[in-house]
Amino acid sequence: MWINLSVTLAISWLILQVKCDDIPYSDMYLPDGINGFVCDLEFHSIDHVREVAKKGVEAFFYRKRALKFPKTFEDTKLFNVKSDILLSWPIMSSRLFYTRTPGNSRLIINTRGQIMGIVVISFQKPSHKISYNKCIPVRRSLEENNEEQTLLNEYWGLANPTFGYSCGSKFFPKSIVDKILGPDWNTNYQQRLSRQHKLPSFKKYTGDEFTGVDLYWYPFQQGTSEKPCSGRPGKYRAVFDMSNGEIKGIINIKEKNEKCVTVWDVSSISSNNIYVSSSTLNLDRVRD
Repeated sequence: MWINLSVTLAISWLILQVKCDDIPYSDMYLPDGINGFVCDLEFHSIDHVREVAKKGVEAFFYRKRALKFPKTFEDTKLFNVKSDILLSWPIMSSRLFYTRTPGNSRLIINTRGQIMGIVVISFQKPSHKISYNKCIPVRRSLEENNEEQTLLNEYWGLANPTFGYSCGSKFFPKSIVDKILGPDWNTNYQQRLSRQHKLPSFKKYTGDEFTGVDLYWYPFQQGTSEKPCSGRPGKYRAVFDMSNGEIKGIINIKEKNEKCVTVWDVSSISSNNIYVSSSTLNLDRVRD
């Protein structure tokens, strides 16, 4: 049994080496249009995820001594895989690679190095039972360097509701951002413009990243609180239109008013490929 398994894994590694330059091969079982994952308040770009996947599968095949990772991931049904060998490898939102401290996020791959997804480990008290929360596959809007990228962003914006905003590796859910204003936003913010209740951090927006009738910005910190931040304002500002209460987006004032980009949830979009077990040999791929 172990000899057959070793032979299967060895040939799987050869197939991986043949296809290693074909980047979409690693994304074969991911939703169409994906270019990242959101794990709670963290964003992982697909480019970094691919690099981590390569390191994970290389460690699995090349390790010469017992290492803590990669580990086999037993809950294969979480990814609708009935029978296969899946591997778990730490992934960091800092975009660094795992060396010592694994954290709670794990990239799940098969032995061909194909990405299945990312999970976050949580421990239930008092039983200390381990559970896995799947991260959400998303599409992050592209930098609009040409007409094609602009049209693509417009298409995704028309076809999908905004899920949130990505500021580098940080993620701001739209559901939380929308609650900055609150039900009595007009009265509350008009008071903050008055001399008696004026807040120095609540200012007229004069930039050119957003358009509107009467734009203002207000400090906003990453977190799950529905309340606007108090204390030191930090580097993020939510921009909204006082004329209608519409949230326009978020900017980073420490990075020359860099605009945080729109993120769409693509978890409802399925892959075009039917999953084939990585322990099932497909020698036709070697001839590609």
